[in-house]
Amino acid sequence: MSLPKFTEKRKGAIIAKQFWNFRKLYGDPSFTSDELKTIKAQTLVVHGDSDPIAAVENALSMFKFIPNAHLWIIPYGQHIFIFLPDNQNEFLQKTLFFLKSK
Repeated sequence: MSLPKFTEKRKGAIIAKQFWNFRKLYGDPSFTSDELKTIKAQTLVVHGDSDPIAAVENALSMFKFIPNAHLWIIPYGQHIFIFLPDNQNEFLQKTLFFLKSK
């Protein structure tokens, strides 16, 4: 039995639907500012400004409260933009630069 082949766009839609259903079942995960302030690891907050599932304000709040966090807002980025082939190279480059610069 072979699995059906999906286009990258279709794969993205399936993953987004799974995340959306998870959120509906279990609620939107949230962290208090006091919890975020306890994070000690180097943190790169990456968020798309066109995310239909999580508002960009979530990323701004994480950036504000996580000590020494860095923020990268992706113009026109959706919820799972890093999984789309057109975005993977830039994501890998910026993430590796962030990790190597610490």
